[in-house]
Amino acid sequence: MRPPEARSSPARRTGRSRHAIAVAVVTLATLVAVTGPVAASPPPSPPPGEEATTTTTTFADNEFIPENVNLSDCISGVPRPGCGSEARGGWRQSLVFVAMAAGLAFIGWRIIRSARRNRPDADGSDVQNDETTVAR
Repeated sequence: MRPPEARSSPARRTGRSRHAIAVAVVTLATLVAVTGPVAASPPPSPPPGEEATTTTTTFADNEFIPENVNLSDCISGVPRPGCGSEARGGWRQSLVFVAMAAGLAFIGWRIIRSARRNRPDADGSDVQNDETTVAR
């Protein structure tokens, strides 16, 4: 554990957070200024001697869209039975869930650990005695 002198004061922590906010604002402003407006380019012209053909795709081959069901019946907060496909979920979805749960558990552990470390002692001092640091 750091000695009491090495701990950052509230004024220093405020200065750090202001510095971090200023850096974030400057970075965001730079990214917005550099990118500028974006527009779609016109379609390429056909080579000389060829006619321009237009292909329109009205239906994409998507395994998540049912083929024999009216789509307006399936789009809702609670879709009817028979909507959707069998290609839902799987091990990848479970892996994402486990990764999210592990990340949230890690964040919670860090918050609890930090709060316990910075908790003042029973006598009101902000410095922890050696007995509490050895037990951790």
